[in-house]
Amino acid sequence: MVSLSEIIKQSIDFISYQLNDEVNQYEIENQIKKVRRDRSFADNIMTQILKSWSVDSEKVILILHYEHDSDTIAYKMDSIDELNRKLKSDFYHLNPFISYVIPIVKGKVKTFKMFDQDDNEIIKEEIGFNVKEYLDHLKIKWD
Repeated sequence: MVSLSEIIKQSIDFISYQLNDEVNQYEIENQIKKVRRDRSFADNIMTQILKSWSVDSEKVILILHYEHDSDTIAYKMDSIDELNRKLKSDFYHLNPFISYVIPIVKGKVKTFKMFDQDDNEIIKEEIGFNVKEYLDHLKIKWD
C-alpha cells in the first residue's frame, strides 16, 4: 500500500499542468475527499481509498476530479492498456467536466501528454474539434 498523501505529492506538478494553474497538496486533499456518491458510478473505489488513506501498490487506478460537482471518483483497472483505452475512448483527460486525472500504476503517479494525429499536443483549454473524430487518432505519450 502507498499512502494517499504520497500519491498527492507525486501528482501536484501533473495536476498543475492539467489545470494550467498552480495547486498545492492541501487543495488537492480537500478536493479528493469529496466522493461522488451516485449509483451510476457503482465501480467507484474512492471511498475505500479514502477510508484507508492509501492505494494498492499492485493495482492500476485512475482518479478523476469533477470540478462542476466538486467531487471525485476512482476506478481500478486490470492493466495499463485498459488505462490507455479509458483515457482515450472515454476521453477522461480531455472531458471538459473533469478538472484533472491522476493515473496511478503500481503505487506511482504516471504522467502523460496527449497528441493528435499530427503529433500536436492537445491542451484541454484549446479543444476546438469534434471529439468523436479524434478518438481513433489520439496518442498518449507517458513520461
